[in-house]
This record gives sequence, C-alpha cells and structure tokens, in this order.
Amino acid sequence: MFFKEEYIENYDFSLNKFTLVNITDNFLEITLNRNEKKNALSTEMIKELAVCSDYANTKKEIRGVIYKSSGDTFCAGLDLKNLKTNEDIFLGDVFNKLEKPKLAVIEGNVYGGGLLFLSCSDFIIAKKDLIFSLTETKRGLFPYQIMHSFSMVMPPKIALKLCVHASTFNSEEAKKYNLIDIITDDIELQIREWKNSINQGSPNAINSGIKVFNKLYHNKDTIAYLNKELDLLKESDDAKEGIKAFIEKRDPKWK
Repeated sequence: MFFKEEYIENYDFSLNKFTLVNITDNFLEITLNRNEKKNALSTEMIKELAVCSDYANTKKEIRGVIYKSSGDTFCAGLDLKNLKTNEDIFLGDVFNKLEKPKLAVIEGNVYGGGLLFLSCSDFIIAKKDLIFSLTETKRGLFPYQIMHSFSMVMPPKIALKLCVHASTFNSEEAKKYNLIDIITDDIELQIREWKNSINQGSPNAINSGIKVFNKLYHNKDTIAYLNKELDLLKESDDAKEGIKAFIEKRDPKWK
C-alpha cells in the first residue's frame, strides 16, 4: 500500500481536486478531472490515483476499477510544469500495485505518460479517430515505464521504436499494437459487458491472478531501476532545455 490503512479508511474522496470518484455496481469509477490542463498528471493527481488504488485493494466489495476522463483530452501526460525528482509515487506503480481488474475508457486523445492507462489496464475501450502520441524524447526525457509496459503487449523492438521516435498513431493503429481491445461508439454497452464478465468470475480467483501477474511481470528491482533512471534524466541539461522549450513554445536547442 502507498498509505496507512487508517488514512485510506478515513479518506474523503469528495475533497479530491483533480479526480472524481464514484462507486457504481461495486466498481470504483475514477474520472480524470483537470480540464484546464487537459488532464495532465500533477504530483497531487497521481497521489489521488494512488489513494484510489489502495482503497480498491482494501475493499472486498470493489470488483474492479474503471478509468475515465472529462473534457476532450483523456490525458496530456505528465504536467511538465509540476515535474519533480525523487517522487514517492510513480504512475506505473499505481497500476502495478492495484490487484483488481482495470478498465480504461478512452474517449479523448492521449499523450505521453497518459498512455500508461492503456498499457497497464487489463481491458481498454476506445472511440475511433483518436490520437495517441509519445512526446518525451522531444522534451529531453524518455518514457521508461511506457517502454517497459508496451513491451508486455507488443514486441519489445516495436515498443522501443515508438518511444525513440516519439511516435503518433490513431485508434486503429493502437489496436494493432494491442493497446486497445475494442473500438466502439457505444461506450456504455461495452462497459456493461465488461462488468458482467468480471461479475461472473470468482473475486478471490481473479484478484489472486492479478496479484500473481503483477509479481511475475512487474519486478520491484526493474521498476526501481526505471524510476531511478527517470529521476537522473530529469536532472540532465537536455531535459531542462526540453521542458523549458516546451513551456516557452519553441524548438529545443540540444547540446
């Protein structure tokens, strides 16, 4: 867990600033709700997601977690103006420690670190004609966690290529990369079908399977290494220049 059980037990989701949290049919629904920043992930926003992860894990009645978004952008990736080093919580860890089924409902474009919602969720529903873009190398950064999680759903060489070239692709291409399971205009129907499928299985068996899967494929040493490398890269001259250039809306000048 990220937080003490007492903290989670007394947590008031209505006080969240960047996410809306509801429980519907014993499923925890989390809506990214930072529209003015295109749902860019700040430190506080990731903390709210971590609280949700702990809550779902500790509540037996919660059958699964559903990620949604408000606004026309699902997630713009990390908030570069809010970027810090040596963070206690990384977004990838939030997914890796969640031992309940995860559904991502993608109804807007996704950029950078927001792609972890696709590669780290168990099932992904998306609308057609969306844009998915990896932007990190243009900012002097590298999406280590995305590369790692992409490598679990597609050939590692393709995962590396997409990250290196800061690739942009559409919904159909994302489906070919195994980042999307279903492209549909009837989002609510697909959500109901996913819920029904989860409800037909044993909660104990499903949660146990996810726990074992996470332990097998999300090695703590590997995750710690990725996080360490990201912290080091954030302090590099290229990262500082890339982020500054992004904020100033100009092309970076690499050394």
